[in-house]
Amino acid sequence: MKNFEQKYKEIWRSQFESDPSANKKFYLNVAYPYPSGAMHVGHGRTYIVPDVIGRFWRMKGYQVLYPMAFHVTGTPVIGISRRIAAGGDEKTVRLYSDLYRVPQETLDTFTEPMSIVRHFSQEYERVMSRCGLSIDWRRRFTTVDPTYSKFIEWQYLHLHDQNRVVRGAHPVKYCMGCDNPVGDHDLLEGEHAEIVKYVLVMFSWNDYIIPPCATLRPETTYGVTNLWVNPDVTYQKVRVDGQKWILSPLKQRKRFACRTMR
Repeated sequence: MKNFEQKYKEIWRSQFESDPSANKKFYLNVAYPYPSGAMHVGHGRTYIVPDVIGRFWRMKGYQVLYPMAFHVTGTPVIGISRRIAAGGDEKTVRLYSDLYRVPQETLDTFTEPMSIVRHFSQEYERVMSRCGLSIDWRRRFTTVDPTYSKFIEWQYLHLHDQNRVVRGAHPVKYCMGCDNPVGDHDLLEGEHAEIVKYVLVMFSWNDYIIPPCATLRPETTYGVTNLWVNPDVTYQKVRVDGQKWILSPLKQRKRFACRTMR
């Protein structure tokens, strides 16, 4: 049975190579995986669903291009390689040796980030091929390949020239060790920490502004019907940037509340 399986896997692989000169063509793409670890069942769902779509259009007589690439931008593999290089972080080494079963001679090369990428991208291709996914592996690449990086650079510059990309200030998660902004995938722990953005809504009363009413849903301001104040708090009149505000004392936790129609 295994001999038959291997034989037809090779036949299938060649059948999935699309012909770009065909008249009836269908292009299929999906988010690239990040090769910092082994595949899991979530990856199976992600890539089998588009595979079913690709097979449907092949049955309709179309040449289907289903490429695969590996997303390498960001800092996860850099962080992994640094932890291994800095003395073999026990938790990290155990993860890759025991769970992902990376051979020791390969693990020794993980001090170089691209070594991690090469190893797991090969593992992804092996598992995806074993699953029979109809991918045209001739199109395989990584997002740090010079040609792809240059394309992304061109996109940003093109959008910037059209004033569709602007540079501004906003809160980000930041790693003091890496001196770099980080996303959830870059973190060893604390990935559920959130940056919460409140919007202050200013209501006026006579010559005074009655702030701050803070909300996570500024669009609901149009449904505000009334404001409440705390009768047990002595509010103060203050000037803020030349405006007259009514505020509660700093030590008071209870502020204004507003009722919104729903």
